[in-house]
Amino acid sequence: FSLDAETGWVTLRERLDYELMRRFTLTILARDGGGEETTGRLRINVLDVNDNAPVFQKEAYTGSLMENEQAPQQVVRAR
Repeated sequence: FSLDAETGWVTLRERLDYELMRRFTLTILARDGGGEETTGRLRINVLDVNDNAPVFQKEAYTGSLMENEQAPQQVVRAR
């Protein structure tokens, strides 16, 4: 993370990975021109995205269904 001392904006220096770290807590020190200071905490929760390509047990799946089938039927199960 990077903090801009002028604006107070916190930005990322590199991508975050949900699998490695799901939450960050930053302690930020703020100081005014008169020497007064205080601290605060910034909590950052990392959201997960699907960054893994799907993997299937088979290369191809086929199924069939009767045209006039009344009840719901399982056609194919992909794993």
